[in-house]
Amino acid sequence: MKKKLLLTCCLFMILSAAHSQGLSLPYVTGFDSPAEQAGWQQYRTGFLSTYAWGVGGGGFSGMGVSHDYNVGGNPNDTVVDWFISPPLNFTGQGQMSLKVNTSGFSTPFPDSFEILFGTNQQDPSNGNFTVIANLSYMQPQFQWLDTSITIPFVSDSAYIALKYKTIGAAWSTYKFDNISIQLAPVSVAELDLKHFGLSCFPNPMMSTTTIDIPEEIRNKTLEFHLRDVCGKEVFCKQQSGLAQMRFNREGIPSGLYFIEVVCDKTQIQTIKLLIGN
Repeated sequence: MKKKLLLTCCLFMILSAAHSQGLSLPYVTGFDSPAEQAGWQQYRTGFLSTYAWGVGGGGFSGMGVSHDYNVGGNPNDTVVDWFISPPLNFTGQGQMSLKVNTSGFSTPFPDSFEILFGTNQQDPSNGNFTVIANLSYMQPQFQWLDTSITIPFVSDSAYIALKYKTIGAAWSTYKFDNISIQLAPVSVAELDLKHFGLSCFPNPMMSTTTIDIPEEIRNKTLEFHLRDVCGKEVFCKQQSGLAQMRFNREGIPSGLYFIEVVCDKTQIQTIKLLIGN
């Protein structure tokens, strides 16, 4: 019995660590020192051109990071270079700001610069990355533009990726600097209702789990959105006047999910839910 209990505790600790390895927000970097550059990794999944993502160089605000075009490239060269953050802990939806500088666009525009959100692993060949912004061909060129991006997903450990893609010798240079990532602002209504401490039981669940609804908000319009770790909605239910919300699994795969609780169109809480085999 003691061995079984010890094994269970060890397994729980391992699972908890696996879901809590991201850096806490806010996260800020200007790439001006080794400490600010720590954890960022480049992955080159296409043609290896002379130029890749690099820190420092002319035309930067501070150090910054830039990617030049495939000088002298052949028409079939497809450059796909990623620059990916260290793991970050998104306990709620986030907001990202950065400075972007663009120069030299080719016609018919065979190049692009995208920002993605990914989970599972930092390596894009194994991770699950979703585009959250396309910053290709920003105007005006040759100057730093303040840019803001909403991050609609929630994950204990996730990555922000900057992806440069070009074909042939298309002329396009992108630079970025002064990245700031923080949780989205919390509304006054959300602050007022957070003390309810909603939770579901059992958790982990096998087939059914239940959320007890406090009396103070039972007659309000409540929405329950179940999302996977990439933010994709797999279930939604609306109710009012009930003391409980019962959720039936109904074929949803096992894994980590998040239940967003919305009260009168204001998100008041996110509940972590583990669905077992």
